Amino acid sequence: MKKIFLLSVLCVFVGKAFTQKETFDIATYTAPKKWKKQRTEDAVQFTKEDAAKGTYCIITLYKSVPGTPNSKENFDLAWTSVVKEMVNVSTAPEMQPSAKEDDWELQSGYAAFENDGEKGVALLVTSTGYNKMVNLIILTNTDAYETEMTSFIGSISLKKQTQTINNASANLEKKNSPAPGAKNDGFTFTTTNFDDGWTSTVQEDWVEVTKGNIKVLIHYPKEGTIFPAILMCLPMQPGIF
Repeated sequence: MKKIFLLSVLCVFVGKAFTQKETFDIATYTAPKKWKKQRTEDAVQFTKEDAAKGTYCIITLYKSVPGTPNSKENFDLAWTSVVKEMVNVSTAPEMQPSAKEDDWELQSGYAAFENDGEKGVALLVTSTGYNKMVNLIILTNTDAYETEMTSFIGSISLKKQTQTINNASANLEKKNSPAPGAKNDGFTFTTTNFDDGWTSTVQEDWVEVTKGNIKVLIHYPKEGTIFPAILMCLPMQPGIF
């Protein structure tokens, strides 16, 4: 049993095209022939068994879900929340060397399980990239399906994703964008810097006066009024509202 899981080192999603490909979520693969297939919104599963011998192999490929940039953290999370919920695993998984393909990093490991006296081996392959993870779980109690299992894993390829825009970069771009232009009304000076730190800028309907985080808008008087309207914007203090 153990030797078939040493092949997990080769679990790089290289997308070998032997027959017609199928697609599920962001994964493309070659389905194993004559295996029972079940597909839901969250996973696609392939099963093969020999009732006379009591042997079986269940391969489940899950839909991509949000993950961390750390591939080992994603593997550990999937092992705890998925594998250990499916079967009774008493030992930590035996990890295999990580592998990379394009922008995806793979972590794989396996461990023996026992459910109601039935023994087998659980294998988890977690692929991490673009702040997502894709999990593949295999449960089997035989090495009879080693060739088909390995071929399926080797046929899987994952689509390239669009990188998420970094919020810090977006904020920096916003910060560096030009402020609204001063009013061009024929005056030589539209912006005045005072010695006490205040700066005034003539706008279309008001004069903007700023100092540090304080902003004062002095609106021009409307017809029928005597005094201009003044709006002062103060920086918000912690604990308010």
